[in-house]
Amino acid sequence: MKKLIFFALCSSVFFISCNNIDHSKEIKKIDSLYTVIDSIEGKIIKADTAKIRTVFNEYLNNIGLIKENFNDKKDDSIWKVITTYGIIRKPIKDFLKKYPDYYDEIKFSRKQLDSLKTDLKNDKIPENKISEYTKTEADAVNSLMQQVTVSTDVVNARLQLFDSLNPKVINVIKKLKKIDKKKISVNTKLEGEDD
Repeated sequence: MKKLIFFALCSSVFFISCNNIDHSKEIKKIDSLYTVIDSIEGKIIKADTAKIRTVFNEYLNNIGLIKENFNDKKDDSIWKVITTYGIIRKPIKDFLKKYPDYYDEIKFSRKQLDSLKTDLKNDKIPENKISEYTKTEADAVNSLMQQVTVSTDVVNARLQLFDSLNPKVINVIKKLKKIDKKKISVNTKLEGEDD
């Protein structure tokens, strides 16, 4: 009787182990996707959001001062600087807006990969769906990587543009304020003469 139970136990273990499908290829793919997610997170962490916010606020302040003081649309040198300076805004604003979303997407992707990996190890996914699910997660992670890479590259380029243009913009603002002060003093004298 003991031999029969032992034989039955060994047979069942053998058949169960034969039924387990090897998913090592898919698990390696998932592990490589974790590496991509870590790389995405590294790109986001590397982006100095404090500097980006400071630059954005200074940019908005400078644009406000220019709008207050710039009346002469014929001054091409000033107009050229202002127009070039204007392309800084959108990518930085978009990055600051999307920054928290990127972390949410990273967290969600990790959770999805954890679930997929666990389900593969426990044979909970139908064989005909494994490649579809793995591809879906790979596409999502690669899409996120592309979005973050483009966003951080463009923001870094705009920060460099800001660093090179900002001294010129400050000079433009100073020039515009001097012109405005001259107009104010001339108008004040004219108004004072009427009394």
